[in-house]
Amino acid sequence: MDFKTSLAILWRWKGLFLAVLFAVLLGALAAVQFVSRQYEVKSVVFVTPSEVISSLIADMGLMNAAGVNLKTDWAPENIVQMAKLAPLVQRAVDLLQMRDSDGKAYLPKDIIKYRYGLAVLFPRPYLKVENTDDTQMFELTVYSADPDEAVMFADTMAEMLRVEMINLRIGLFEAAEKQTDERITKQLEQYQAILGEIRDFQLKKHSVKLEKEIEVAITKLDTLMTTRQDTLAAMASLTAKMGTMRKQFKSQTPEAVTGATLKDNSYVNMLRDQLTQLQIKQKGQEATLTASHPDMIALKRQIDDLSKNYAQALRLYGDTSSDLQSLQREYDADRAKLATVEGDIAEHQANMAKLPQKSADFGLLQLRQTAAGNVLTALLAAKDKLAAAKNVVLSDVRILQHARIDEWSKPERPKKATSLAIAGFVGLCLALFAVYVRELYDDTLRGPGDVAALGLPCLGRIPRLRPGRDRLVPDSPADAGFEAYRSLKNDLAHVLGRPGSLVVVLVSPEPGAGRTVTAANLALASARDGKKTVVVDADFRNPALAALFDLPDAPGLTAVLYGERPLADVIRVLPGTGLAVVPPGHLPAAPGALFASDRLAQVLAELRRDFEVIVCDAPALARGDDALALAALADATLVVARTGATSRPAVERLLARFRLAGARVAGLVRTLA
Repeated sequence: MDFKTSLAILWRWKGLFLAVLFAVLLGALAAVQFVSRQYEVKSVVFVTPSEVISSLIADMGLMNAAGVNLKTDWAPENIVQMAKLAPLVQRAVDLLQMRDSDGKAYLPKDIIKYRYGLAVLFPRPYLKVENTDDTQMFELTVYSADPDEAVMFADTMAEMLRVEMINLRIGLFEAAEKQTDERITKQLEQYQAILGEIRDFQLKKHSVKLEKEIEVAITKLDTLMTTRQDTLAAMASLTAKMGTMRKQFKSQTPEAVTGATLKDNSYVNMLRDQLTQLQIKQKGQEATLTASHPDMIALKRQIDDLSKNYAQALRLYGDTSSDLQSLQREYDADRAKLATVEGDIAEHQANMAKLPQKSADFGLLQLRQTAAGNVLTALLAAKDKLAAAKNVVLSDVRILQHARIDEWSKPERPKKATSLAIAGFVGLCLALFAVYVRELYDDTLRGPGDVAALGLPCLGRIPRLRPGRDRLVPDSPADAGFEAYRSLKNDLAHVLGRPGSLVVVLVSPEPGAGRTVTAANLALASARDGKKTVVVDADFRNPALAALFDLPDAPGLTAVLYGERPLADVIRVLPGTGLAVVPPGHLPAAPGALFASDRLAQVLAELRRDFEVIVCDAPALARGDDALALAALADATLVVARTGATSRPAVERLLARFRLAGARVAGLVRTLA
């Protein structure tokens, strides 16, 4: 539905629209005059964000102390809900002894349930709590018919909210202090336990100062390593000496072992002495005897045998040498010393291997001691801060504005302008809804589509005409009515398409459709076109054609049908138009009997001989069946329906009746009469 169509519908039902709109406005105006007046007062409470306690409690991990969550319980929306708690409101009601007209105390649930409509219907105090633009200011607005009651109630509620918030914060401080004391006690016990662990560690590990112990261990290990090197060097020297001596003992020649003596072995000494004497003797004989001399050969053989025995004795008894044994004892002593030193080195190395773990364990204990001490210090400092902050908590919540009302103060509710604006909006909506419903259930003919749905051609749309004789359209092409009726005449001729005289009956489902005016103007259009035309007023129940043409009261069609007058005597010709008019004449008591007579057909036959176009204005179907007989004798029946007034069912019933009577329905004309 486009905007133009919507405006057309609104204009069509403008009467209904205006009636509903003004009814709502008048009702609102009456309500404003009679409802009880209400005064409005405000108290403003300012809640300072407690940064001290918030940061302290957050830093100490006490966010849930006493069941209070700083992020939610002190949020603006929760403070608003706190101000509307039933126990808080009930205390204010009891304190001020607020009663209704029956002497009953107001219920908190009714006071905090503020609605404008409720305030109008139930005149009692109402409380509304709002947070101002997401700030820390809270407005407590009270509406009451008694201004003094409103002021006292608003101030009392503000004071109670202030006290409640202060008590909440004091309770939070106390809970935080209690939990801090508990944590200090627990932390102190933990710190003392760590000190005990450190003492036990020092006693069990024989370590008072771990750094000194590490220094001593390194020095001792260095000394042991030096001793080990010295011992190994001494043992190497002794080994070399004993090796040289053993080599001498094992030598085959006496010359090689001269330096090696076995002073304590008599056999070896004897062999050595004999060998020495033989060697001296050989030296003496070499001067006088040759080497091949038998004595020299025998002496040499004797020396060789003795040398072999001496060497064999040295090999056999060499280890029994006192010098070699002395060296061996020194070597064994050094080896035992080396074993002892190496054992000490291994032990010290094992102890030093344990020193890093020992140092780590001791460092961890010291770290735990430091951490526990820091936490304990922080808790003690926090306790001091809580004690200091508790002294200023009373200034965190204060009343910025007390409720006030002056002598010249006017009631806040109801506001006439606001009420009328709301009523205007509601009335507008209701009026539009009424128009929509009326249009939805409207079954009247509105346009060509509605006519086409009936199976009829729409032969014309007649514009709205002025009342009285001005409803007869002038002979002027510039006039909209003139063009409309000329178009209707042409369309009707085109639909019928037959030569000779033409009898057209105009009918309508109900009176007021503009049938008589349409018949008169259609006849005028035909007469102005040069055709001999007569218009017959056959509506004996509500005749109007004679008055429309301003004809005097005289015998008419009824006199002709009764046989009292010839047809020519009752025909009136309008000057200047050439249009003939047959007025109804005196109204009969039983119009239906006249239409059922054979005389009606004779009258129409006479008119056919004298005129080319005969237009008959028949009575509405709602007033009787008179038009059925007339339509059965006509060449065409033209249905006249008023746009927006004639219903589709009424036209459908008319068509069914006329078609059953044998009438030919040529089409439908829509009027705006």
